[in-house]
Amino acid sequence: QIAPKRTAVSYIALAAQYLAYGIAAALVLFLTAARGYRSPDSYVGLLFGAIVFGLVLITQIPLQKYVVMKLVIPALRQGDSLYVLGALPALVGGLAQEGLKLLGVFSVQFHRQPSPRRLLLAGAFVAAAFGIAEACYLAEPTTLFSWQLFERTARSSFHIASGLLLGIALQSENQRRYLLIVS
Repeated sequence: QIAPKRTAVSYIALAAQYLAYGIAAALVLFLTAARGYRSPDSYVGLLFGAIVFGLVLITQIPLQKYVVMKLVIPALRQGDSLYVLGALPALVGGLAQEGLKLLGVFSVQFHRQPSPRRLLLAGAFVAAAFGIAEACYLAEPTTLFSWQLFERTARSSFHIASGLLLGIALQSENQRRYLLIVS
């Protein structure tokens, strides 16, 4: 999904939604990674999470457009099933997002070299910033308490959970690391 063109007035109109997405992500972070609020590595993770979301615009979206234009549409024209082909853009998007979050967590590990426990908390904060940025990018003018808020909060919660897993994977010393990253 591509965000609509916005003006300064539309950003002001969406400010309440942006605040709600931030509060919802903060609550999920409080429930999953409350100790991270005391760590400066977590706040560096917030910065890296927002930065890697910016890479979505030059990686995920063009990759998904390429898959749709070169694989899905030609196959649909030949009569193939949309049910099978429709999963391809979603799969590409999911792999791109997880790869970008992994890049963010790895960046925190590289720049700050936190302890293993703090790395998993930083992973949650990287993913939280990624989820908030995604929610804000996709926001549309609507009532504040709508299904859109619920859906974006659920998506941010998923990002936070996967960020925790990526943090666990990067701090792990054995072969489980690769299984966690793939899952």
